[in-house]
Amino acid sequence: DTFRFPGAVTSSAGTILVFAEARSESPHDLDPRRIVVRRSTDAGATWGPIIPIVDPSVDPECDHTDPTPVGPTVGDGADDVLVLFRSCGQLGSSRSSDDGVSWSDRENLDFKSTGDLTDDVAGRLRSGPAHGIELTTGDAAGRLVFSTDITQGGETLTQLILSDDGGLSWRIGAHHRSDDAAGPNPDETAITELVDGTIL
Repeated sequence: DTFRFPGAVTSSAGTILVFAEARSESPHDLDPRRIVVRRSTDAGATWGPIIPIVDPSVDPECDHTDPTPVGPTVGDGADDVLVLFRSCGQLGSSRSSDDGVSWSDRENLDFKSTGDLTDDVAGRLRSGPAHGIELTTGDAAGRLVFSTDITQGGETLTQLILSDDGGLSWRIGAHHRSDDAAGPNPDETAITELVDGTIL
């Protein structure tokens, strides 16, 4: 019925992969949702079939939402394509090592408590949606960075999550607590790396 939250990445082979949240009944947030991708090997002139990231027969009662891809180019996981998404109430990931043709089973991201984030909160983060980035400048070049958030009551916790091994392990980076009374209460954030290495 509806495709929402598109995110795109170009693989190391030059294939464009466009991810989306497929809503089978309507555009509404509470209707069934799953993550899909389409591939173009000719710079977007033509597109292949819809490929499910998560097999619909796996966890059929769970919704899969907020696809957020990245295409690492250096270090561990170089040339893979990685997509983060929320599934069964947890933040998980899937990986393709064949240029987006097939995808690994979902793996839940595992975080330790840090600052304002208890284990319970960290396990329920939402990624993006949009895309992650691979840093290109300075000592952290090659680091994968994703923006995530979680809403609790009137507060939104927004935080970056980081991987220095191509998405095999993750940790919490910078995070920000906001509330409705104090002004900006962002969610569904997108990030980019500026030319000086600053993350905006």
